[in-house]
Amino acid sequence: MKKIALMLTLCLILSALFGVNAFATTNENAGIAPCFTNTAATNTTFTVNSDDTADVCVSYYGYPDMVSRATISIKIEKRNLLFFWKDICTDEIISYTEDFIDGRTYQLSGSGKYRLTVTYTIEGPSGVADVITSELEDSY
Repeated sequence: MKKIALMLTLCLILSALFGVNAFATTNENAGIAPCFTNTAATNTTFTVNSDDTADVCVSYYGYPDMVSRATISIKIEKRNLLFFWKDICTDEIISYTEDFIDGRTYQLSGSGKYRLTVTYTIEGPSGVADVITSELEDSY
């Protein structure tokens, strides 16, 4: 019994003297990103200007030979009351290329808070479509 107690004490002392430090870092911007069949990445920017216009830039990057058609649906809404949004304009862009980028300007209706919803539907040769939605808000 004394041997076991001596061994446990010795293990505790050695653990305290020669402990192993483990360090971990986190990246707050890193998240779980889904993998898509046809689409490598999408990017959306939205800027509301003081001259009652909004600049919207949309882009997608498809995997080689994996994009047969892309439909980009754009919807801009203006907040009316606390929780209610009114449609200001809608637009649809169709592309048949693997990579696409486009910038457009839309007319708004005065100052306020605006929300942009962009839905990318990227279809591949297998018939499977990636549906990716991006929602941004801006105001002036």
